Amino acid sequence: AYSVQNYAKVLLEENYDVSVKTMVKAMLNYGAKAQTYFGYNAGNLANAGYEMDNISVPEDDLAVQVDGAVSGIRFYGASLVYNSKIALRYYFTTDSVDGLTFKVGDTSYDVEKKNGLYYVEVPGINPQDYDQENVLTVTDGASEMTVTYSPLTYISRMYNKSDKEGLRTLVAMLYRYYAAAETYLADASAVIRGEA
Repeated sequence: AYSVQNYAKVLLEENYDVSVKTMVKAMLNYGAKAQTYFGYNAGNLANAGYEMDNISVPEDDLAVQVDGAVSGIRFYGASLVYNSKIALRYYFTTDSVDGLTFKVGDTSYDVEKKNGLYYVEVPGINPQDYDQENVLTVTDGASEMTVTYSPLTYISRMYNKSDKEGLRTLVAMLYRYYAAAETYLADASAVIRGEA
């Protein structure tokens, strides 16, 4: 039996670069905050022995952007789905999704329904890509609507606007994980280019 936590501890105890260790610690701390927030295995937190303080999440001036229109459907909102990789979920109000296509780039997505809302989920977003805007296109073949949003926009909004301390703590650590992943990849790229 082997776990992500076991592997992370090996990386943290070996002679790896600071950016690797910082990213791994941030990953473990995000995992622990998710465990606490969702009440999963909270007696065995992923970050045991590697705790990090929360950091503030800067306010960003990005907002959801909706362009165009398709008759009978309206964008309702967006959220994140917390898995090993984040998913971005777009919600819509409509009577029917028959005849509608939902795409990001060339990839089509199925539509699900929950609590009276239809939603499309864009899965598998890597932490270093949380600042990348995802453009979801909805079309009925004659007209189209695009919805532009990023995980980082959601993270910033929840941290700076929510009164739920548990959610604010969770997204703060998610932001820390994103920042650490960006730094690690920038350092790795510099090594590959021979700049480090």
